[in-house]
Amino acid sequence: EKYTYELSGLVWFQGWNDVIDHHKADEYHTNLMYLIRDLRRDLRVPRLPVVIGEPGHIVHDRFHEHHEEMRHAVRNMTIYEP
Repeated sequence: EKYTYELSGLVWFQGWNDVIDHHKADEYHTNLMYLIRDLRRDLRVPRLPVVIGEPGHIVHDRFHEHHEEMRHAVRNMTIYEP
């Protein structure tokens, strides 16, 4: 029996690795934009809806500045459309 499937959406929730480094945090928005574009292309679903979970708050001072940069980048993804 042959099975078929249909992708109805993608949920993305970022881990913490990009918060640790200023350069990674700066590049997060662009990298996420390319990831979504490439997944839509490779999966052949050009209008695949993507839900992006915003990371929670970090209390540790060492990561606070970069964490806010990444949260800002996630918020700006809401306007991205290929």
